[in-house]
Amino acid sequence: MRLFRRIVALGSMSAAGRDLRLSPGAVSQRLKALESRFGAPLLTRSTRAITLTPEGRLFLESAERVLSEVEGLETSIEAGKGPLKGTLRISAPSDLGRQYVAPLVVDFAAANPRVQPELYLMDDVADLVSGAIDVAFRYGKLDDSTLISRPLVPNGRVVVGSPAYLAEHGVPKHPNDLSSHRCLVLVRNGEKMPWVMTAGAKRLTARIDAGLSTNDGGLLRLWALEGLGLAFKSYVDVAADIEAGRLITVLSPYTPGNVGLHLIFPSARSAVPRLRAFINFSVARFRELSSGLTRV
Repeated sequence: MRLFRRIVALGSMSAAGRDLRLSPGAVSQRLKALESRFGAPLLTRSTRAITLTPEGRLFLESAERVLSEVEGLETSIEAGKGPLKGTLRISAPSDLGRQYVAPLVVDFAAANPRVQPELYLMDDVADLVSGAIDVAFRYGKLDDSTLISRPLVPNGRVVVGSPAYLAEHGVPKHPNDLSSHRCLVLVRNGEKMPWVMTAGAKRLTARIDAGLSTNDGGLLRLWALEGLGLAFKSYVDVAADIEAGRLITVLSPYTPGNVGLHLIFPSARSAVPRLRAFINFSVARFRELSSGLTRV
């Protein structure tokens, strides 16, 4: 089960083998035996990627529950003998991750030197099952009933531009004005993300000119700071820039304020002590930061 989880997490049989100190032959043999036992292929392998079959996803979900119970039992028994230990896989959006999560992870690792955090920065939404992620920082609502959510700070969305950009191109007064501006657009899962706003009780999708696009939210913020266009960002990501006057918010009456920042983790892993410790550490850290990150 652990080998299968690492193959999926790393997207490579050879990488999983190196991680668990197994030869390529041993990895192939164990996977073949697993598929033979269940009478179905669990992975689809190609030269470019490894993907889960429906049977493989079902197996991984069940394996995660079993492994969580085993790991929770092991660490609970060992808790009286010494400090927390083991691997902790963490996912965060790139901009939030670099600014806030990476320093938090460093401090947590310093306080718990036998825990080995793995931080994955991605603006595509992390799959906490197939990606073998223990905990994810995520904006927005929780849709999966098998996951648990812990709120960190309130958050809204804002349209921002640099003083230099706004001085040269003017300040938009209505979402319709965005069509004449250069917009910096996030790409998620291969698709450009729409700018969804509000007008009274109605939701509207602004028509925008995607002057520059990227799958890295941190790069969007840097482009906005350089005066290359307007960006549609989570307030938490740009709070320090707004406070310092490096970025200015526009279209405030039309931007949504209901995309809070949460910690998301599988319910099956909630008993693992190192995960519980990290969650509590993160909640306390963001409580300290909240006064500077909450939009007034």
